[in-house]
Amino acid sequence: MSIFFRFSFFKNTRPRKFDPIPRFYDPEKEYIEDKLKKVRNEETEKYDKIKANIRNNFRNSHTGFGVNRSGKRKNYNSNIRLVVILIFLILITYILLIKYLPQIENFVK
Repeated sequence: MSIFFRFSFFKNTRPRKFDPIPRFYDPEKEYIEDKLKKVRNEETEKYDKIKANIRNNFRNSHTGFGVNRSGKRKNYNSNIRLVVILIFLILITYILLIKYLPQIENFVK
């Protein structure tokens, strides 16, 4: 069936394309366009480097998906410091309660 649809007795007209061909050469215009292309390429390379740096910083930061080694060490040191402070506060509270609890009980009664 598809063979019959390819052949037709009537010609299907298609719109004509208009492609003007330039008849003159302007070296200044070409020079300016080349310079603009170079500047645009340099800008895109610069922005690509900046984007890559930002992406890497997010990957390596604490708020990003991964944590770098120095971040792990800082977290570990911070956790150790917190535990030591908590133990110290609990110890001081315990000592103060043992020493002054009888006086507090007498005061309440």
